[in-house]
Amino acid sequence: MQDVEGTIGILQALSALGIRLAITEFGMGFHSSVSDLKRMPVNTIKIDRAFVRDLNDNPENFGIVAGLVNMTRDPGLKVVAVGVESREQLEQLRVLRCDNAQGRFFSAPLPAEGIQALFEKPDNSR
Repeated sequence: MQDVEGTIGILQALSALGIRLAITEFGMGFHSSVSDLKRMPVNTIKIDRAFVRDLNDNPENFGIVAGLVNMTRDPGLKVVAVGVESREQLEQLRVLRCDNAQGRFFSAPLPAEGIQALFEKPDNSR
């Protein structure tokens, strides 16, 4: 992101090939500029786990996650909250209307062959 224009050009070329793009760790560091984000052909924003971790106990993190979720609604991006470890965090994300969540609350990391078994579990109530 030191060369924003060059990066945007590369992302546009990848998008033209049909590749869907995501920005991870959004909200952290220098790649979180809203003006640059609007120019990028990005499909998904992944909110960093540092904000999700204290979502229920830290009003500042709740506000940051709420702002990120609301900000990404305008361009029509999907939002993924990373690092969900509890039902309480998931419920807060539902209140905020976050599109998706991932984390150990759902499953520990799995090899590719283990994913099918996850979907075959009888209890998919999460």
